[in-house]
Amino acid sequence: CERVEKEGGKSEYVVELKIDGLAMSLHYNHGKFLQAVTRGDGSVGEDVSENIRCIKSIPMEIPYQKELEVRGEIFMPKASFERINKEKAEKQEELLQETSLLKSE
Repeated sequence: CERVEKEGGKSEYVVELKIDGLAMSLHYNHGKFLQAVTRGDGSVGEDVSENIRCIKSIPMEIPYQKELEVRGEIFMPKASFERINKEKAEKQEELLQETSLLKSE
């Protein structure tokens, strides 16, 4: 910081947390959710539409009536992951596997 201010004068900074999740593209047409795809290998993505329909915060309908692609990152907080696995274990279901996409809270 001192070197920057010495060479360029007083400066202000904006810092944001980096969320390293799963890159996702959501496709809408005439206000209706159509498809969700991952980036995949860079040229061919995976259709994860059914999985995305389970995420309550992603709208299945929007007020925009043209074609729209929304890009972003999907991630799961570690506390949610642990809660889901606890519930699955109680039901004797297969547990989710931990990945680098999980965030500590």
